[in-house]
Amino acid sequence: MRGGRLAGTPLAAEERARLGTGRVEIMVDARRQRVRQTMWTLGVDEALPAHEAVCHPRLHEELLEYEAHPDDRRFLPLDGEQLAADEALATSIGWRRDGSGQVGGQDCVRWQSDRQEVCMWSGGTGWGIGLLPLDLRGCNGMPLDHYLGAIPLQSKSLDGSGCNLELQSFSLGRGLLPADPSGAGGQ
Repeated sequence: MRGGRLAGTPLAAEERARLGTGRVEIMVDARRQRVRQTMWTLGVDEALPAHEAVCHPRLHEELLEYEAHPDDRRFLPLDGEQLAADEALATSIGWRRDGSGQVGGQDCVRWQSDRQEVCMWSGGTGWGIGLLPLDLRGCNGMPLDHYLGAIPLQSKSLDGSGCNLELQSFSLGRGLLPADPSGAGGQ
């Protein structure tokens, strides 16, 4: 304590840059479907007494993972009838289709609501990955398995109540696992 004030320790610049951000990794191949979400929030040094801990913030990293059992998902193509039903559902809950676009070299369908804009990957309908817009306002509260049914490539909060999502990388055509289950073969 100095002059009646508690001395504090600020977060380092690289920690401040991560604060309030997150990363979602979606990995799908013929045998595995996995989502990994990392979020960085403000925490405190729990080794210190509570009245001192608030002056010594720490970057808290939370890791959540979801892996689907191979029998949970069949990768059945979506037909025109299913896609039309999904669009009708999206419209009934306040979304409007806003054309198509491209993010990171990948085609996507743009959607807009009163609160956000999203661009959903449109290249996966042959494998059962839909076009329904994901509500990303509660980004850290969305069940991870939702990312396996529809993949957002970009989102923007229009009213400041949600997350902005930016695609960092997208790889298509490379599997997660070796083609040979014994591990001896290549990808």
